[in-house]
Amino acid sequence: MGNVLDTFRLLWFAISILLLPLVARSAQWTQGIGAKGGIVNSIVIAPWNCDTLFAATFDGLLLSADGGERWKGFGEGLEGHHLRVLAADAADIGTLYIGTYNGGIFRSTDKGRTWAPVGQSLSGSDIRSILIDPQDHRVLYVGSFGGGVAQSTDQGESWTDISAGLPLKEVSALALIPGKQKALLAGVWTKGLFKYSLSQKQWDPCAKSLATEAITCLAVDPRKPETAYVGTYGGGVYVTENGGETCSQRNKGLTNLYIKSLAVDSSSTVYAATDGGGVFKSLDGGESWIADNDGLEHKYDYCITVSADALKAVFVGTCWGGIYRKIK
Repeated sequence: MGNVLDTFRLLWFAISILLLPLVARSAQWTQGIGAKGGIVNSIVIAPWNCDTLFAATFDGLLLSADGGERWKGFGEGLEGHHLRVLAADAADIGTLYIGTYNGGIFRSTDKGRTWAPVGQSLSGSDIRSILIDPQDHRVLYVGSFGGGVAQSTDQGESWTDISAGLPLKEVSALALIPGKQKALLAGVWTKGLFKYSLSQKQWDPCAKSLATEAITCLAVDPRKPETAYVGTYGGGVYVTENGGETCSQRNKGLTNLYIKSLAVDSSSTVYAATDGGGVFKSLDGGESWIADNDGLEHKYDYCITVSADALKAVFVGTCWGGIYRKIK
C-alpha cells in the first residue's frame, strides 16, 4: 500500500510541475496575434460560440475564432467607416449591430460576414451605445453624441427619438436596468446621469454628485441589477446601489481616474479599463481597487469585456496595442 501511495504522490507532483506554467500563464494578460485594429473601441463575444469574438476598431471589424488568441480583419460592407460599438443579439443567432462614427448603424444577419446600413432615420453622428432589450430582441436603444437617445421596435429599421427631457443630446453611455422598474440610465456628457422610466416615458435627473462629471461608461451588475457602476473621465468610478437615485465615489486604490470602460462578471467582480493606467479590478463592489496589469504592456485601454461561460475570460482592447486576453 505504501508503494502505491508513494507512486501516486510522485505522479501528482510531476503533473503539478507540468501544469505550473499553464497556471502562471492563465493569471497573466497575453496579447492576441494578428491584426491590431488601431484603436479598439468595443469587443463582444458571440452568443452562439464563446470562442468567437468580434472587435469594433477605427480600422474596421476584427474577428477571432479561437477565443482571442488570433485576430483578423473580417466582414464586407463596412469599408471606410470608423467603428465605435458592437452588440450581438442572443435571441436571433447571427445578428449583430455596429455603431459608427459619422456613418450610422450597420446590421449583419450572417454572423458578421456581410453588413448593411439600417435605420436611415436615426439622427446623431457618433454612436456610443447600442442596447438590445433582453425581453424583446426587436427593441433596441441607441445613445449618440448629437442624437441623444433613440428607440427602435423593429430591429433598427426605424427609430423614435426619446431624448426629450435631457439637457443635451451628447449621450456618452447607456445602460438598461431590468426588472419590474425597468429603466434606462444615460450618461450625458458633463451634465450628469439621467434615468428614463420605460413605463412613464420620461427622463429624470438622478445622482446629483454626478452633475458635472464627464461620464464615459456604465455597467450594471448582473447579480444585482439595481447596482450600476459609472465611469468618468477624471473623476474615477461612482457606484449606485438603488438604480441611479444616489451615487457615491469609490476610488480607493484607483491610481488612474480616467475610466474608458467598465465590466462586471457573474461573480460581481468589477473591471475598469483606464486611459493610461491599464486595468484595475474590485472584488468588493468598488470599495477598493487593485491594479491588474501583469503582462499587459499597453496601458491605454479603451474597452473591456468579460465572458459569461465557465472559462471566465477577460478581454481588453487597447489604443494601438491590439487586444489582450486573460483567463481568470
